[in-house]
Order: sequence, then C-alpha cells, then structure tokens
Amino acid sequence: MRKRLQSRNEGGFTLVELLIVVLILGALASTVVVAAGGFKDKGVEQSCGAARATYETAFEAYRSDNADGMYPTGTDQLSAYVKKAGGSKVTVASSGPEVAVVKGKGWKFTINFNAADPDATEGSASIPTFSGFTPASCSS
Repeated sequence: MRKRLQSRNEGGFTLVELLIVVLILGALASTVVVAAGGFKDKGVEQSCGAARATYETAFEAYRSDNADGMYPTGTDQLSAYVKKAGGSKVTVASSGPEVAVVKGKGWKFTINFNAADPDATEGSASIPTFSGFTPASCSS
C-alpha cells in the first residue's frame, strides 16, 4: 500500500494570515476608541450646562414667588426650587453666607449670591452670578 502524502493546504490559516487579521482588527478598534474619546467631555459639558440652567430657573422661580422680587441670598432658600427645577442630583459642596460651590461629576462652578449688578438701582434685587467653571468650556 502506498502512503498518501498530505498536502500543506489542508485547512487552517497560516501565521501571516492571522497576523494580518489581527492588525486590521487593531486598527479598527483604535479608530473607534479615538472617535469615542470626545463623548465623555461633551457629557461633562452638557451636565454642567444643565445644572447651571437648573439654578438659573430656580433663581427666577424664587424671585417670582416672593412679593419683594428679590433673589435668594443663600442655598438654604433655594434648595426647594432647585428640586422643583429637576436638580436633585446636584450637590452644594460648600456654602458661605454669599457664595456656594456647586459640584457634579467632573465639573463645578461657584454661585455668588450678592454680586453687584451694574444696572441695578438702589434697593433692587442683586442678581446671582456664576463663575469659576471647571472645565472652562462649561461656562457657555
């Protein structure tokens, strides 16, 4: 009986073919990771912007609900309005008599409750201002 010779082309892949496939998959994966990298920063900016809008809404709601038309002078007066405006997940990290630092995941800003309004007349409401945005792109 004759022995049958096996050919080298029976099934399987060569090492070169496998390496080429691995390189192509690596290139595709790196493209996806690079493209998706900016989404986290966008999310932080949007979260911070939403918190700022929540506080602005709460300030205006407080002012319209009070007969004197004044803005709140601290976070204790504002907390119920912030919850109504949908900001229950926003936390005030530190608060003084005139300043509060508001923090979220990856962002923070400062509220100055007694900011001087250049257009204000005597006895009018002082408009709270926002400053100290981290990241800076959160301020817009």
